[in-house]
Amino acid sequence: MESTSQLRGKRCAILGAGGFIGRSLSAALVECGADVRACRISGEPGTVPGTSWHRADFASASSLTAAVADAEIVVHCAGRMTPETSNQRPLQDIEENLLGSVRLLECCIDAKVKKLVFASSGGTVYGPGAPTPAAETDATEPISSYGIVKLAYEKYLALYRRSRGLDSVSLRISNVYGRGQEPGARGIVALALSKAVAGEPIAIWGDGSVVRDFVHIDDVVDAIMRSMLLDLPDAPRVYNIGSGVGRSVREVLATIEAIHGRPLTIAYLPGKAADVPYSVLDVRLARQFLGWTPQRAWHEGVQDAYDWLQEELRAPARTPAKRPQQG
Repeated sequence: MESTSQLRGKRCAILGAGGFIGRSLSAALVECGADVRACRISGEPGTVPGTSWHRADFASASSLTAAVADAEIVVHCAGRMTPETSNQRPLQDIEENLLGSVRLLECCIDAKVKKLVFASSGGTVYGPGAPTPAAETDATEPISSYGIVKLAYEKYLALYRRSRGLDSVSLRISNVYGRGQEPGARGIVALALSKAVAGEPIAIWGDGSVVRDFVHIDDVVDAIMRSMLLDLPDAPRVYNIGSGVGRSVREVLATIEAIHGRPLTIAYLPGKAADVPYSVLDVRLARQFLGWTPQRAWHEGVQDAYDWLQEELRAPARTPAKRPQQG
């Protein structure tokens, strides 16, 4: 596996650069010396020093063509649905996230893009009956439109590899957390941390027994960058990216309470039908073929995110901006 320093000078387009993963990846690529076009899908444009910003629209072929023009590598980490909202609005999910993403593939073909890396979902594509931990070869039975759309796009990527010659890698990423995740963003870690720092009650869907695989943003960015350089023809093109360790929501809250140093106020609400009760990923393939392994320790990562949120929420001179959940 090549060093990520090999990304120096590479022309990269990041779709969903306004989201947590996209912003963090863009900054890391700039640090590596890559030429980064940061493409935001919704909301006001953000800023990542050293990138050129572009507003992209998945409903517009001309917009996507401009987004990927001259790019060697495209990273698709955009999306505006959650598992629950996708089940409430499946047609919108298909139209915006699947049809738009296939449109992106056509634009990549026309632009002669060499590789596309896709941020899929390790928490939703397997479904409630998956083994523990779930491996890439296990059955996929998603119970949300969100997971179905992610899985369908993985299949389209495989189709375009075979029929059109566009290389791609799909990363089934588990629950991402860490410094830079917006206050109140989707995900129990960011939500609970922001509520703890603000001294507000934390609303939990279910009884706290749901188990998730939490992976730090630095490890996710490392996995994406390694995938951008994967050039082994016979290597798999779908990888789980997680910690390989399951933690219940109650365990997450206990960690945050210990870091916060004061009791948390928690309100338990009825569970969500689209929530998979137990999701942990087998990450051995990523170790073998990407040379990747999660590095950030759980408590250290949560502590760092807590410290960052304190700075964000308590800085008196800072005016909060509108922040979309994703991309």
